[in-house]
Amino acid sequence: MALLIGCSCDTGNGNTGLPNCFEKFTVSRGFGVQYVQAKDGTLNRINLSVESITTEFSSLFTEDDISKRIYPIRDLKNVDFPKEDTQFVTDNQNQKAFLRDGVQSVSAEVWEVPPAYDIKLKQMRCPRNGIWSFTREGVVGIKRKDASDGNFYFYPVEIKAFAPSYMLPKGDGISKEIIQFDVDITVEIGELWLVPWADIGMDYEDVIGLLDVDFIEQTAPVDATGTTTAEYRLISDFGTGLINGDKNVDALVTADFTATNITTGLAVVAFSATEVLDDKYTFSYTSETVGHTIEIKLNLSTGYEGKVRFTQP
Repeated sequence: MALLIGCSCDTGNGNTGLPNCFEKFTVSRGFGVQYVQAKDGTLNRINLSVESITTEFSSLFTEDDISKRIYPIRDLKNVDFPKEDTQFVTDNQNQKAFLRDGVQSVSAEVWEVPPAYDIKLKQMRCPRNGIWSFTREGVVGIKRKDASDGNFYFYPVEIKAFAPSYMLPKGDGISKEIIQFDVDITVEIGELWLVPWADIGMDYEDVIGLLDVDFIEQTAPVDATGTTTAEYRLISDFGTGLINGDKNVDALVTADFTATNITTGLAVVAFSATEVLDDKYTFSYTSETVGHTIEIKLNLSTGYEGKVRFTQP
């Protein structure tokens, strides 16, 4: 019999037998943040009624559609699950009636991260988000049956009140990001489901987030005898010192970029990217129509995300 949420007089009490062997939940090592619903209106979920998940889950970490992408938070410390007391209504004879379950909260820490990390996490406060939990054994989410097709699906756990905050280092403590949120009241803990890494088609060590990259113009785009060239320095939001001394996005090659004429929707011709310093690149291509918008962006398979747009000179 499928799981029944809440009281069910017609089917009796819930059976309480346990199988001889079942997966035990262990402490979360990381979280994966994902929109509950993508911008195309579909729910973000994984079909569990299949022979194999293949790359359907693992590809979400580098998904081009940001409303479907999973943003991982790794290496959690001091994970805790404080829960509000169950709420009752009491009459004038001190007799109680059940009102609602207490709200389930979650807290965790990520140690020794730079302050810019705090800004990245605070961007997650606005959307309607859910959380995947990464444990040593696998991924924890919500399992629900879709009555329209009879299949079981794996959903992120919807959350509310996502509130990250940064703690600066002090005499008796290190810098840390403190993460707090509540589980949405529509979520039933009994729906939590573990899918082992082997079934997901990846391992915890493969759970790696993308790094944002800024294109800093060094030489403005110029058209010379039918070839357009432009120079940009590529830097991340992490690092120290002078901007021009930040050398942390280097060793990229032409195949790591895509160049497109946004006006026509077509790829530019004869595009090349050449690193001339540790993080400074010269881009060139066959000149396009003057006034068209050109976009150069990093391929997400590099582990970086960033782009620049400019007007064809």
